[in-house]
Amino acid sequence: MWYAEQAALHAGCDVIGVEYGYQANRSQLDMDELDSMIGEVADALNRIVTRSYANVVFIGKSLGTIVQTEVSSKVHCFVRNHIFLTPLRYHFRHLRIGKFASGCR
Repeated sequence: MWYAEQAALHAGCDVIGVEYGYQANRSQLDMDELDSMIGEVADALNRIVTRSYANVVFIGKSLGTIVQTEVSSKVHCFVRNHIFLTPLRYHFRHLRIGKFASGCR
């Protein structure tokens, strides 16, 4: 995610990073806590991001692809695009892919 953040900053974007509590504590995620985690992220973004942002892009990696999809329906701003980095397999059925890119570089 560091590279995605740096690219966004270089492009002049404002960036809000999310670190989940289980990551900060270096512990395992209890999937029963996923809904609570999604709610916390949505609440935080609703306090921070104003409607004046015309282009909101979510970038998520792995578990973050699930979180970003769920959060996008709970925030007050319009999320124009999603970028999924290594999405989880079970999440594929929920994705409507408009453009898809894959590669090693």
